[in-house]
Amino acid sequence: MIHQLQAWWKDHVRKNFLRLPKQLRYLLSSFIGAAALFAGVAVPSPFHWILVPFFGLLAYFLCWFALIEDLHKDEWYVLFILPVTWFVLWYLSYYILPSRLFTRLAFTAIFPLIFYLILSTMNIFNVGVEKGIQLYRAAQTANQLLMIVIYYLFTLLVSAFDVHWAFLGVSVGVFSFVLSTQLFWSLDPQEIMPKSVWQVSILAGILMGYTMILLSFLPFSLDTPRPMIITGVFYVFSGLFAMYKDEVAFRYRSREYLVIFVILFAAFLLTLRW
Repeated sequence: MIHQLQAWWKDHVRKNFLRLPKQLRYLLSSFIGAAALFAGVAVPSPFHWILVPFFGLLAYFLCWFALIEDLHKDEWYVLFILPVTWFVLWYLSYYILPSRLFTRLAFTAIFPLIFYLILSTMNIFNVGVEKGIQLYRAAQTANQLLMIVIYYLFTLLVSAFDVHWAFLGVSVGVFSFVLSTQLFWSLDPQEIMPKSVWQVSILAGILMGYTMILLSFLPFSLDTPRPMIITGVFYVFSGLFAMYKDEVAFRYRSREYLVIFVILFAAFLLTLRW
């Protein structure tokens, strides 16, 4: 029975999906997700958590539908991280915005643009483009930018709830670990995740978890600096390691991250309640 289902899946479903052009599948995935999101945000606030598992599964299916070619081994995990987290976090972020029809329309219109960009970036890593060409460099830049936006959305949502400092640290640490695996894997995409990627991702998760715990005990005069600072720390740490791992001119490029770190430290001092 299982072999019959596998044969039916390969001969009919997967084969029919592959007949569609890749760009068309990206567009269909993006607009199907946008339509589901537009309907989902109509659910009132106390009950919107019920749809989170549904949107997570829908995002995974849409990503699989778009990237159906050449998915092997660890790629079934690492290529789906950004699409799933973007879909779920963008849906949840609607409930911290003013509830108006214009907000709902603008919110839905932004989603397919970012989702299409994410799918295109994941496809570049999936097909194994050579690292020396500009397309791969552009994909790396887009990947890091998208990751920072997703990371900020997560920390903003988590900070919006009055939760215990331990839960705050663990949640940020686990999320940092998950995103780090995708970021560091993208430096040298392989079917099997290298051991070094897991090790550095664990280190990143521990570092960001403890940083978030430290920030949770500090009194800020505003509510927004904490997510901004923790996102900036993640950006600096991941960027420095990515440059070092990718054998870029570390000594010169690191100055950019040093400037960002100085700006973050100045924002930390200015917004701290002394």
